[in-house]
Amino acid sequence: MECIKMVDNARFTVELVSSITKLYTYKGKDFYYEEILKNFMKNIISETIEKDVKYAARFLDLKVSDARMRSLLKKDSEPKTRDERIVSKLKGVFTLVQKIGTDLNLDSNEFLMLGTRIFEDDKKFGFAYTLLDSQMGLVTEKKRVSKRDEFQVEITAVKKDLEDDEIEATQVITRYFIDALKQEYFTDYNEFMAILSTYCLLVSRRFNVFKYVSFFEFYYNKIEEFTHAIAKASYGYNEGFSDITELNNVIINLMIEGYKTVEGMTQDSRFNKDIKINKIDAACSAILSLGQNFTKNDIKEKCPYMSDSTINRALETLKESGKIISNGTGRSATWTKLIDNMDLSRRDRQINIFDMIGNED
Repeated sequence: MECIKMVDNARFTVELVSSITKLYTYKGKDFYYEEILKNFMKNIISETIEKDVKYAARFLDLKVSDARMRSLLKKDSEPKTRDERIVSKLKGVFTLVQKIGTDLNLDSNEFLMLGTRIFEDDKKFGFAYTLLDSQMGLVTEKKRVSKRDEFQVEITAVKKDLEDDEIEATQVITRYFIDALKQEYFTDYNEFMAILSTYCLLVSRRFNVFKYVSFFEFYYNKIEEFTHAIAKASYGYNEGFSDITELNNVIINLMIEGYKTVEGMTQDSRFNKDIKINKIDAACSAILSLGQNFTKNDIKEKCPYMSDSTINRALETLKESGKIISNGTGRSATWTKLIDNMDLSRRDRQINIFDMIGNED
């Protein structure tokens, strides 16, 4: 727990202070977001859980086809393989976190339970051991000691710092994240367990953005940023000089981006009569926010509530206006944007997911 021990020496750059200020400005609107979106919360959280599972499965490199993934998540189908069982268990764990996240009893037993529930096929999964010198008379022997106690000391220190509220929460959680990565408390899946427990800590501190957006989706899409920031924070770790500033900023900016998505969700014509965006406009906006080349599956991944007929009409509209061209036909067809994202008008860049809910046209 080299990093959490140095939490009193937290360093705040101008950029970091600015990011923290933005984050808590958004966080202060959590009740507003929930009030505006309360009628949709069940579906939103369900969609968030499914995305968490999909991207956690990608991180773990699970071999599950898209068709089977949809069946496991949408229909709760019986898993047939080890990897499919992990997918089902991930869904159960993420559902639990969404349900009682702020009331999770964050201790060594709780995190062990979450891990063994996910990786129950791996009978060796548990807390790792470390070898310590033990003096037996004149003989020095190596004694195997479980890292459970070491982990409990760490998580107790983290909880105390969070509860005392004297140190900014993301600073504490970022330091824990580095410790969890470096100390390798578990026998296997240490990186994933570090990410999972960090997610749980953020949820426990009521960063409610993760009700609306998938933590694991954002993490996976920012994996290069995280890898670079983790490497920087690891330098000088054993000497107690770990610099977590960049990593802290990456975590904060991940949440800021998530909150910006939530802001967009609240700008729906059902709740704000001044906003007039029809379903096709919203679909076109979503399509133009994709990469240069894309497929229908990419559109459905971004906007799971959008019907096929809406997608087809939006594609035809964009094609007729000269903004995209088609490459091929049928299911294997791809599309290419003919304009840069920077050229989009303000209206084109707005995304309104609630105009896409349902299959009505």
